[in-house]
Parts: sequence; structure tokens; C-alpha cells
Amino acid sequence: ATGVSDSVRKFEVNYRKETLRQWGEFLADFPQAEKSAVQRGMNREIALNAGGAESPYNRVIETAHANLSAVLGDSWNSRDLEPWATTLKKFVALRGKVVQAQKSGKQASQESSQGKEADAIKYLSMYLGALGQIRAELSTSEKSFSSAKKAFEEGEASGNATHPVLKASWALGMLRDTIGSLQGEDRIFWILLARPIAVSWKATLEESGKYLQQQWEGLLLEVRDLDPGPKGGKIIAFVNGSAAVFLSRQGSYWVPRRILDQAVPFTDPFLRYLSLLRRDAINSGTSTSLPSSLSSGPQPPAFIVRTS
Repeated sequence: ATGVSDSVRKFEVNYRKETLRQWGEFLADFPQAEKSAVQRGMNREIALNAGGAESPYNRVIETAHANLSAVLGDSWNSRDLEPWATTLKKFVALRGKVVQAQKSGKQASQESSQGKEADAIKYLSMYLGALGQIRAELSTSEKSFSSAKKAFEEGEASGNATHPVLKASWALGMLRDTIGSLQGEDRIFWILLARPIAVSWKATLEESGKYLQQQWEGLLLEVRDLDPGPKGGKIIAFVNGSAAVFLSRQGSYWVPRRILDQAVPFTDPFLRYLSLLRRDAINSGTSTSLPSSLSSGPQPPAFIVRTS
């Protein structure tokens, strides 16, 4: 009987270890499925659900927590878990408090939480709230353009940011500093929370690019029969107007500005075109950022942004 009990106990220990290992591998690989869908042109569709209860990232965290707590039993409450599992458990517990507080119309951090937990709840509430605002920013290409422009005007993620992507990014960083592993061994888990921000921001920039492309196509039709002077003036106005916040100059070259390591997907021909115009302006000694005459210079490209 003792031998049987030992065998059962050994089987249970190995089964729990294997379950934990397999979940770790699955969560590490999970973002690859989303990236594959993005490559198929589904980025906006994914982003529209990134911050909601039906988000694939939200569901996989909930499923992992439910499965691990059932399989691991008492060991789920031990301090010997993998770092990512420990952080996942903390996160789900904190989110439960936030959701419960929202249902009762109260602030979770003002109830019974103190110290680091109160800070964590504050950052988590900010993160979840900001993600919930992103869907509205993607309702139309024009709205995405206005949203992205606002983010570039604010410039960086901070506690004072009003743009939801910047606010969510800052709050997530603070949450990680508060409850995350000191050495970053729980990186697997934090990627699951960072991807909704990255996907949403990418979709916002892509939709902004579509809006700029529409503006550009209208501009090309408008200037098609104009003399070089007026034609150049209108193109300059576009670059210094609608597109200005998304571009920066490095010497005689124009490059996309980046926030959260992403940019509007301008085409290389468009950037080269702007750079050539800038070079011509410098060579001609004009005081404007772009030459006022396009009579013998490069011709504007038909497409200024890449399409998926």
C-alpha cells in the first residue's frame, strides 16, 4: 500500500510539473498566433477586441489560471511556482478586486488594500480602463488619424498622458515594477499584457496611414493641372500640415517618427521624394523646408503608405 501511495504521489508531482511546463510553453508561443493573423491583414479586427473581456489574451490568462489552480491544488498557493505563474496568479487576484469594485461602484484601492497592493490596483485599473477606450479610437480611419496625431503631440507614455495607448503603456510598466519579478523571469506573462497595446497602436497607425493616403490621392488630383509653383505650395502644405506630426528630419533626410517603437508605415519612395525635395531646397538656397518649384524635380509617388 505504501508503494502504491508513493507511486501515486510521484505521478501527481510529475503531472503538476508537466502541466506547468506545458502552460509555460503555450503562453510563450501564444503571441505567434496573433502575429500570423496580423500578417493576413486582420490587425484591425484583433485590435478592436484587444481590450475587452473577449480578448484572446484575456481569455488565455483566465483559462490558464483556472486550469492551473485546479490541477496544482494546494501547490498553486505555494511559493515554489515558476515566476510567470506567480505573477499570473497575482494579476488575476488583483483584477478580480478591480472588477468587483467596478460592479459596486467603488474604487478598489480605497477599500481594504494598502501599500504595494493599492498601487498595483491603481495601475491595473488605469491599464484596463485605457484598453477599454481604444476601441472607439479605431471606429474610422479619420478618428484613428486624430487619435494618433494626439499621441504624437503628447510624445511619450507617462502618468499624465491622456491618450489611451500611452496611458496603458505607462500603467503596465508601473504594474510590472510593482508586482513583477525583480529579475524579469516572468517575461512570458508580461508579453501577454503588452501585446494588446502594441496591436492596438499598430492598427491605429495603419488606419492613420489609410487616412493620409486618401488625403494624398485627393491632393494629387487637385494639383495635377496646376503650374509648378502652386503645385509645390500645396504639397508643402500637406507635408507641413497633415503629415508633419508623423515625420521628422535628420539632416536632409525625412524619417518616420516613432512612438512605442512603431510608426505610420510610410513608403520608401515617399520618404525619398521628401528627402530629394529637401536636398533640392538646400542646394537652391531657399529658405523654405521644401522647394516652392517642382518643375524639374522628382515627381510625387502615387502611394505614401504601405498596405498590409
